Amino acid sequence: MLLQIFLFASVLACTASAGLAGENRRSLAVTADKAASSGAVSSGAVSSGTGSAETTIAASASANAAAYVSSLIASSSIVAYAKPSQQVKEIYALGDSFTAGVGSNGRADALDDINWSWNCRRFLQAWPEQLVDFDNQWTEFNNGQIPELNFGACTGAKMQDVRDNMLNQGVDWRHRLDYHVIGQPQLAVLTISGNDAKFSTALNDCIYRAWRPGDCTQTLNNIEIEIATTAFESELIDLLVKIVLRGRAAGGAQPSESFQVYIGGYPQFWNHDDLGCNDISWGWYFWDKPTITTEVRRKMNDLVDQLNGVVQTAANSLERLGVVYVDNFISSYNSHRFCEPASADYLQNPFDSKTWFWHQNYGLNHHDEGPDVSGANISSSNTNNVTQQVLNLLIPDPNQQASLSASNPPWNINQTLLDLDSLLDSLDQIQAQAQGLPTGIINSTNISGNLSAQSDVLMSEEVRRSFHPKGTAYGQHAQAFLDAIRQNRGQAAVVSIKPNLTTTPTSTPDCTGNQVQGTCTAGALPSLPPYSGPQPPSCDKADGAGTPYPRLNATQAEKAASAYCSTLISGNIVLDGKDSNPEPYTVAGVAENSTDMVLTVMYDISACPTDKSNSTIDFASLGLNECFADLYTTVSEYCSQDSTWGNYNKDYTLEGGVYEGDCGLWSLSGEPSE
Repeated sequence: MLLQIFLFASVLACTASAGLAGENRRSLAVTADKAASSGAVSSGAVSSGTGSAETTIAASASANAAAYVSSLIASSSIVAYAKPSQQVKEIYALGDSFTAGVGSNGRADALDDINWSWNCRRFLQAWPEQLVDFDNQWTEFNNGQIPELNFGACTGAKMQDVRDNMLNQGVDWRHRLDYHVIGQPQLAVLTISGNDAKFSTALNDCIYRAWRPGDCTQTLNNIEIEIATTAFESELIDLLVKIVLRGRAAGGAQPSESFQVYIGGYPQFWNHDDLGCNDISWGWYFWDKPTITTEVRRKMNDLVDQLNGVVQTAANSLERLGVVYVDNFISSYNSHRFCEPASADYLQNPFDSKTWFWHQNYGLNHHDEGPDVSGANISSSNTNNVTQQVLNLLIPDPNQQASLSASNPPWNINQTLLDLDSLLDSLDQIQAQAQGLPTGIINSTNISGNLSAQSDVLMSEEVRRSFHPKGTAYGQHAQAFLDAIRQNRGQAAVVSIKPNLTTTPTSTPDCTGNQVQGTCTAGALPSLPPYSGPQPPSCDKADGAGTPYPRLNATQAEKAASAYCSTLISGNIVLDGKDSNPEPYTVAGVAENSTDMVLTVMYDISACPTDKSNSTIDFASLGLNECFADLYTTVSEYCSQDSTWGNYNKDYTLEGGVYEGDCGLWSLSGEPSE
């Protein structure tokens, strides 16, 4: 139900005040960033229309981001990072192909069955997979616990892909083929921004010229300008803040502010000093053979360093939110990059295990990192002619192939060669057809069993993995990330990921709020006909000035909602109006003035969808994400306070209230005074 977008808080405030009602208002409320009001960030900023902490931090860019984070922490708008001593039980790996490990090490290492993703292309030698394989090291400092990996990185991902598709709350990530939900991790690891910087365009325009190329020098200059913009850096900061806050809200880190984000840099591709490659070309077509000069190599390496500088600066500016930059693996690539000193024959086909990047012409059907014959001539049996194979697939007519020239390039005949995305999509469709899958297939559980048998049409994979590290290199990434994790966490103690809440269930519903269901008839919500759909929440009168309701601590409310929803889901509770409602969930002494906080859900047919598509609350089907949104997020978006309130209390900013939606009447309130 939740739309997978992030709305700026100011937009939410404006649209809400414009009088949107029913389903539209419900959508706007719950799709604004939940984490910004989940207790990790004060929801007062959201309700007042001043913008969430996420938005404002990003807008300041890194030059001011660190100072702004400090001011938010000082004003209690966001909770400062706390160094964790909790066991790492779950790691969420997200980001791009340098995290997904595309192509390493060959088709045999493609994650299959439920883990294989047609879109994301995750491989077994990827560094997150290797990270959780360091059994002895994890056992030593993580109190015997070897973490479980939620592997959600996607080849080709950009920052927007992570924002839109990889940060949704939920715990059922084990059976998702493509984009994963967050789960309940204690930390997240990733690489991101390389695709946003358009490095694949540089590789094409300067090295391969495989699809319609641009001018190499202009492309490199454009990338330099793009990386240097405030917008680029702000987008990265915005993303990192979102990951932090969504990770905190997921409930795996205890306390929530101990959630960590580890982001890595990128290695340089080239030795840019040796002259050997100055006469070497990897261009696809005989009429367009650019040489790999020291000038081009140095410029490309400089751009990688520039990008890493932006990533590091962004991470450092968010250090007080638990963001850590990792780059200790980069120096290990020295002497293992393309164009290291060697013979011309080797430089033309640098296949052996000495070189840590994949070359386009080393076939995916090989399940090693190249022959261990450093510096020797490479056997033709190890060589693929990717250019010819792609042309055979996309321009199969020999006469058309023979007509190709500078004045009649391949994209004149087949327009899928105009750009990389079109080329890869076309090759994917050919692969699907060869495996007997429907044209237009995007994802299928039937794919994994057929992949290895079709190596002759796996060209899209070979194109994708060019200039990506081999498994040995990813091992260096894994060790560097593990070292960083160990250095930034205390000695692990056994800590449950569930909130340590004292519950006092009662046998009768809490009828003192705005409930309008069953025997609870008082309150401000209107009487509505059946199937009227979601309604905006009604807020409690809780302002600390003698009103009946005590205000709530947002962090405690977040924990309680997560725990209550988890209990309802694990108990397979289904409400249809025939059985009694679940008992309220009471947390003693956490509301203002040491009073109690009470959470309830009651069946309410008037909160069911207007199209009558559903008339029950099946909590297992509803899921943690929706239950949490109904019980906590929607109320916190509307019913919160900020420093403009006369009786503002930074420790108790949530008024509480009642919300109708998903066939339920959901209440999050302080226990009222008699």
